[in-house]
Amino acid sequence: MEKKEILDAVVEAVAPLGEDIKGLKTGAQAIDERLKKIEALPLEKFATPAILGSQKFMGYDLRHQNKFVKSVSDKSSFNSFDKEEDVDGFSKFLIAFFRARHPKINDPEAKQYLSEITKASLAEGAAGTGGDLVPDEYQWDIVQLARSRAFMLQICRVVPMTSDVMYIPTEATLASVNWKAEAAIMSQGEPTFSHVTLTARKATAYAISSNELLQDSRIDIASILTEQFAYGIALDIDNQILNGTGNPFSGLLVSGVLSSNIVTLAGSMSTITVPKLSEMIYNLSESDTANARWVISRLALHNIRGMIDSTNRPIMQPLSDTVPSTILGFPWAVSEKIANSDTASAISAVFGAWDKMIIGRRIGAMALELDPYGLFDYDQTRFRMITRWAFVLGRETAFAKLKCKA
Repeated sequence: MEKKEILDAVVEAVAPLGEDIKGLKTGAQAIDERLKKIEALPLEKFATPAILGSQKFMGYDLRHQNKFVKSVSDKSSFNSFDKEEDVDGFSKFLIAFFRARHPKINDPEAKQYLSEITKASLAEGAAGTGGDLVPDEYQWDIVQLARSRAFMLQICRVVPMTSDVMYIPTEATLASVNWKAEAAIMSQGEPTFSHVTLTARKATAYAISSNELLQDSRIDIASILTEQFAYGIALDIDNQILNGTGNPFSGLLVSGVLSSNIVTLAGSMSTITVPKLSEMIYNLSESDTANARWVISRLALHNIRGMIDSTNRPIMQPLSDTVPSTILGFPWAVSEKIANSDTASAISAVFGAWDKMIIGRRIGAMALELDPYGLFDYDQTRFRMITRWAFVLGRETAFAKLKCKA
């Protein structure tokens, strides 16, 4: 219990003795007799035994605790008084309390004792005893969340856009070659063309900060927002290319996209085999495989890591202390945007010529803009980053994807 609570409990406990104390005759002997009656106080009032101890204090013999301990030993509220020094300390406090408070005694030694035991030692654990003197300390950088690597802007074809719409010509058919006899008329064999369309859409990141935070924080808030906004936009570009739902792009993992080159496993991801991976490579033309790479989930990587080919060689090469750089001879990257799912029809890997995935950059400079006036009456500053991008699949046949059995 806190000392103040104990004091209040003692005052309440001895209230019935008030009239008796007023009628006491002068002299230490009468006071001594009343002090002995403390042992009869109702212990439940302050959840501690009464005058208990094993030594003399201010002339009083405290070696009477045994009979009182027996009477309260079954009370869980007294467990904190199972040490002899605790019992002695509380007994001393009660005696000093009465000797200091009683007007007939007014013992200065008792008053001094109470004053000393109620003083708090200086310590930083509480504000009043020194905690306010010890400033909190923060390291002036931030431990970042675990971050996925954003890489579509590095492996896909990125083209600048000077307008909101751009058309990119594509070959529909090649020019045909005809073999003719001598002096025979030549046949026409013109190629045909088509185009794909890039339509820019806006990606935004927005935050508001109080000016007090900007002024007082020793961490550079603007730099943090710049880095987080830029990373967030780049990561969401990855997500749009793989999982986009049509606005602005239908992702490669979405049903109906890459429908011509789908390799289906016999069951879940645990049934993945070297022939299935080889089939994905086979589905691409020779020219497309020249710059092809894998983009896989962590679950797919887990199942591929220990696989071997028909000659018992690991399909992840080279086999060394470092992470192997290829799967069946082609580079790979793990994307957290491919779900680690083992359910029916889940897509776990895409293999393709990523230069056939085209990203249009209308406004790609990831610069942080701030507005200190729009929320002038709130004394706040607004931050934003706006970029504009477009996505289009140049040719479906340049990609293949692996899925679990339906």
